[in-house]
Amino acid sequence: MLFKVLNRRDAKNYQYMNHDYVSAMISITDSDKTNIVFEKTEENNIRSILLLQFDDVEAHSHAPNEVVISNEDAQNIVKFVNTNKNKVDCFVVNCEAGVSRSAGCCAAIMLALTGDDSAIFNNPSKCPNMTVYRKVLNAFWDAGYFSEDTKGLSEEEIVCKEKNNIKIWKEANDIT
Repeated sequence: MLFKVLNRRDAKNYQYMNHDYVSAMISITDSDKTNIVFEKTEENNIRSILLLQFDDVEAHSHAPNEVVISNEDAQNIVKFVNTNKNKVDCFVVNCEAGVSRSAGCCAAIMLALTGDDSAIFNNPSKCPNMTVYRKVLNAFWDAGYFSEDTKGLSEEEIVCKEKNNIKIWKEANDIT
């Protein structure tokens, strides 16, 4: 299974390219912007698209006019993945910049489907939105993707992943 995290421009361009693998797309747009209109063609091999709208904010620190990912959004992501996981070769997730929301969403999908999200958390060009990550992981848990033995990550492990990723991201971007 392939996983791609794209920004808005690259997601728009993705639909105009020929792909020899079948993909499903999750497109996350800011709450005040219009969703990308994607075309599904035989050439681009896009078979299914989920359009969502929420802002790149954390649940604990957002302005009243900003929209946080909802439990319903997270449940829709899990339903979409569940419907498509045996029909596609690739999940493509995009947001405006391709750095936070899409990375958090894709990391949760990767952990649920493969047991490994390190490609996101060890990538210095990604800084996953942890509210998105947690909500989507919780929705996967509720859908039965994890057993009691592999309940997933403790809060301590999630915080450790986040701190390590932020360290990698800051070093790569020369931020102190």
